[in-house]
Amino acid sequence: MTCPPTPILEVSNLVKRYPMPKGFLRSTPADICAVNGVSLTIQPGETLGLVGESGCGKTTLGQCILRLIEPSKGEIQFNGWDWQALSGIELRRARRNMQVVFQDPFASLNPRMTIGDSIGEAMLVHGLADHRRVATAVGSLLERVGLPPSWADRYPHELSGGQRQRVGIARAVALEPKLIICDEAVSALDVSIQAQILNLLIDLRREMELAYLFIGHNLATVKHISDRIAVMYLGQIVETAPADALFDHPAHPYTQALLSAIPSLSPQRSTLPAPLEGEPPSPIRQPTGCPFHPRCPAAMEICSLTPPTRTDLGKGHSGRCHLLGQIPLNPEWPRRLAVHQQEMTNKRVQGASQAPARALPPSDDALEREKIFERKRLIQKSKRLRRRQSTRIRRILIVGFVSLGIIALWTILNHLVFLPRQLEKQATALRAEIEAFHAIFKRYPRDLNELGWRLHAIFPQGEARDPRGRPWIYRPPEKQDGLYGLQVAESDGIMQGDKTMESP
Repeated sequence: MTCPPTPILEVSNLVKRYPMPKGFLRSTPADICAVNGVSLTIQPGETLGLVGESGCGKTTLGQCILRLIEPSKGEIQFNGWDWQALSGIELRRARRNMQVVFQDPFASLNPRMTIGDSIGEAMLVHGLADHRRVATAVGSLLERVGLPPSWADRYPHELSGGQRQRVGIARAVALEPKLIICDEAVSALDVSIQAQILNLLIDLRREMELAYLFIGHNLATVKHISDRIAVMYLGQIVETAPADALFDHPAHPYTQALLSAIPSLSPQRSTLPAPLEGEPPSPIRQPTGCPFHPRCPAAMEICSLTPPTRTDLGKGHSGRCHLLGQIPLNPEWPRRLAVHQQEMTNKRVQGASQAPARALPPSDDALEREKIFERKRLIQKSKRLRRRQSTRIRRILIVGFVSLGIIALWTILNHLVFLPRQLEKQATALRAEIEAFHAIFKRYPRDLNELGWRLHAIFPQGEARDPRGRPWIYRPPEKQDGLYGLQVAESDGIMQGDKTMESP
């Protein structure tokens, strides 16, 4: 009995969340869950295709595996290393074993560097060739991907899209990696060029014993190059199977919907009636239970309540669907599920009170399910309205309390800090002018008006009033005590404080 080969890449429960900024008035923070608990393995020399709608998290998963972005949770084992534990020089040395081919061949190349410099730079950094031999190595790589070696002196804008993608592939295989992640490597190319690039990737895999994670959304293209295919929906892997088994016996309703959307020129080709309604849910507020149940034509009540677990269907075929636990996979499975989906569609269109006989359990009643969904929609709508109203009221209260706080703080500072400082400044200026008057005329003034223009220099309005509008009261010194008084009157005429000064 031979032991199974060790996977070159093993991803376990990988999660990537993008926290959204809470903001000043936002009630609750939200996270965008781009990858939600993905687990997959890739064997040496194997090609795993990853398909799904745009925005389902395929590219984010590839970038997390490459560690171009750091995952939030999960484990990545690559070629025997704990991939997330590597850092610094160790990570740089290990990265030569994992390369990437990007979707846009023009954006992935430096327009100021020649083709030879773009390919040879990594070889120089990792010490696979010196400056004397790098030109020969680059020419050999260009010839291997189907380009003349003399094109090493050209710039990216001088090449077509397919030629630039060949350069990107040559740069990826220059370091002799063990795994290459192809992020929709042919989706930006013409149809006539796509087959050439796919065949080139297949030849390189056979010659260099490479493993591929091939990301794409064209199932026919992915089937041509892949040994196994993983179907992704809203950040989760919903089905994994060998390429032929996935096309012959699709188990998940979402996979059937994708296959039914493949165009065909053959009138004999029969497609599964698996129409999808609506748009994919927002990754910010994902639905409870199965993420596909709001669009699934075969959804049951349990689908909206409990997330499905992974069901092993044998021979490397597995899926996440509650239906898989009730009906074992067999050659009749696609037909039986198609009949059930067609019945659900007819009941919604015709509004029939009773459904005809079907293969699934009688508890899965379409009309009852529609009522449950309608009640859930009404409940969710009312919750959203209440949430919006409470958020609006909360924001108004916050703005009101903040405004009152600012006003109160300004009032306190004005009474405790600013006004006393201005009052003391006025008192100091008045005392100085009274003493100057005394020094000139050898007597104290009978009242403040005798200060004349000096009083106008202190009080531009001409009246001796403090910052609050209360008048300054001056009491000339009496012969007995020789003291003069300088005070501020309150509105009721009571003297405030006792600011007296002994006359010299």
